[in-house]
Amino acid sequence: MNQLAWCAAAALLCAAAMACDPAPDDSYTGGSGGSTGMVGAGGAPVVCPPAMSDDLISDFKTDNSLYASTDGRQGGWYVYGDTLGTYDPPAVANTAYAIDAANGNTNCSGAGSLRLKGTGFAQWGAALGTDFKPRADVALGMTKDGKGYKQTYDASKYRGVAFWAKSTMPLKNVAVKFPDFYQDNEAQSEEVGCILTSGSKYNCSPYLVMLGSANAAFMKYANHKIDMTWKRFEVLFEDAKQDTGNPGWVMAPGDKLNKDKLVGLAIQINADYSSGSPKANDFEIWIDDVEFIK
Repeated sequence: MNQLAWCAAAALLCAAAMACDPAPDDSYTGGSGGSTGMVGAGGAPVVCPPAMSDDLISDFKTDNSLYASTDGRQGGWYVYGDTLGTYDPPAVANTAYAIDAANGNTNCSGAGSLRLKGTGFAQWGAALGTDFKPRADVALGMTKDGKGYKQTYDASKYRGVAFWAKSTMPLKNVAVKFPDFYQDNEAQSEEVGCILTSGSKYNCSPYLVMLGSANAAFMKYANHKIDMTWKRFEVLFEDAKQDTGNPGWVMAPGDKLNKDKLVGLAIQINADYSSGSPKANDFEIWIDDVEFIK
């Protein structure tokens, strides 16, 4: 399957698998300024992802694809959201989601970033995400409801993911999500597939980290928020937990994220549930220089 077709298919099919939790988020934030002398959270030095590195996921310099590393990753970024909202730029069928070629992380790779503006997403929210491998080939009979299964990626050698981000205003309710084989029903057979019922073998609640949240499970990331300045966020797999408001029915093996069976990565801006009923949490966000952390 070519890259544009893969991206388009992912954009159309991913919402059902990943729209399971109305939760906020938090992360590990770096400082602003040039790459020399920058200091991240806890005083650790902040560095840019090396060009031509196998750890680089995407720098959006020319398109929205994953960096063509030698580690088997392949594909592109898509957007998904509830049925009430509107994307800017709009998602176009059979077309890879457009990058913002003029704007990017000036601390690292410069021009080129993934921008998403969302308005009116008042059911659960909207997000941008990527799968690390293309779907299985339907021609080989690896199908689920007529489409190929999502494939998993072994990220065992990594500790987590880092990315740079900024927005037009401080963002609330951001979740960094790591769907794995046990939480993404499009990676599983009909017999195994996660469904939100008490009889399901697995559940559809992905492991995630909440950014800038007062949630006690994510206090390590409580002061790290996406705002109007380019900042580096470092999110560790060991800190990922299922949303306490949507824990699912059955725990994954080991009751933890299974990073050896990772499907992908998503950055989700959830609706505002502060008053009880969800309200739109309008946003405009840029993402750049996404990488794995050894």
